[in-house]
Amino acid sequence: IAFFAFLGTSIYGPDEGGASAHLRTLPQALYSLLLVHTSAPFMLEVGEDLWNRSPPNEVFLVVFVVVGNLFLFKLVIAVSYKSYKEYTRTKTMKRVRMRQIAFRAAFKLIARDKGGPVPLV
Repeated sequence: IAFFAFLGTSIYGPDEGGASAHLRTLPQALYSLLLVHTSAPFMLEVGEDLWNRSPPNEVFLVVFVVVGNLFLFKLVIAVSYKSYKEYTRTKTMKRVRMRQIAFRAAFKLIARDKGGPVPLV
């Protein structure tokens, strides 16, 4: 978001006349682009502002949304995969520990009976 805010400020910055109301300063651009990612109605407002300035300027917003969403989707998938991997690993380790405890208990019963028949309890 910071890269596109800087890019938008440098392209559509505080020039006289047709300045974009949402991309005049860097803090204003950061806030506007953050809102573009989080709410659809604001994206239309920013898009209309860029369209009124010049129709090809809408490409900036489209590229920002597409690249930003792809990055966010990859980030969400990576975090989900990492947490799933940790959950699966801990669950597997717990099963292995329980199996080891069961084997030790079984061999203790066998050792206690000195190889005789093991009573079912």
